[in-house]
Order: sequence, then structure tokens, then C-alpha cells
Amino acid sequence: EFDLIIIEDDAYYYLQYPPYEENTDGQTVPRAPSAMPGLGGGGGGGGPLGRSFLSLDTDGRVVRLDTTSKALCPGLRLGWVAGPRAFVRKYRYFNESTCVMASGLSQSVFLATVRQWGADGLDAHLRAVQAYFCRQRDLAVAAARRHLVH
Repeated sequence: EFDLIIIEDDAYYYLQYPPYEENTDGQTVPRAPSAMPGLGGGGGGGGPLGRSFLSLDTDGRVVRLDTTSKALCPGLRLGWVAGPRAFVRKYRYFNESTCVMASGLSQSVFLATVRQWGADGLDAHLRAVQAYFCRQRDLAVAAARRHLVH
């Protein structure tokens, strides 16, 4: 109706984890990396990742921006664009002529890491990162409930 393009900038997409949960004693329920969604395939009991706007797009109106910065390699400063082919092609030409790219070293380190780990290694790494941040969230919620709620 309004002929809009949606820019989905979701740096934290791969940092999804289960909702906060307490046991009957009011203690947080510990979560193993195997309980996390990982890459989202659902293997290991973690379930799928939430759906992105791009996965719901039927009209070619969503452009998705992703990065390695939050869940994989913060210092590498690598990212990518996904979306309608015509848009991505024009973006690539514009980017190649106007922007400074990530260093060749960063790109090489990322490529070598992903090639060595493979999908299973990347999934295991993401599950460990998700479990770490899930635990940090659980500790913060438990502390807030203990000290801020009457």
C-alpha cells in the first residue's frame, strides 16, 4: 500500500535463547549449550530460531543486514546483505565504489575458521555463546527479582 522497503538490521539474531525459567525453589534453571537453538536447525533439542522478516517476505520488500560481530567474531567487523537480487546487485556495485571493505586479513580469518569448523562446529560455537548469554540474562533477572521486587 505504501510501497516501502523494510531494512531488517538484526545483529543479535543468532543470540536467541529460551525464556527465563525458575524451578520450584525459585532458582534459575541451568541450561546446557545443547538446549540452545544454535544455527536454528532444532538439533539437540534447542528448537528453531525465530523467523526473520526476510524469511516472511513474499513481495521482495525486505533487505536484511547480518554481522559476525555479536555471536562469532566481534573484532573482525564483517557483515553482509541479503534480499531481493536486484537490490543486492545495486548495493554491491555502490558498496564496491564508495566504501572501505573489511580487511583482507579479517575476511581470511573468518573464512578459514568457518571452513575448519564446518556447520557442526559453527553450530556448537553458537550454542556455547547462546548458553553464556542465557546464563547472564538469568542471573540478572534473578538478582532483579530478589532485590527490586517486594
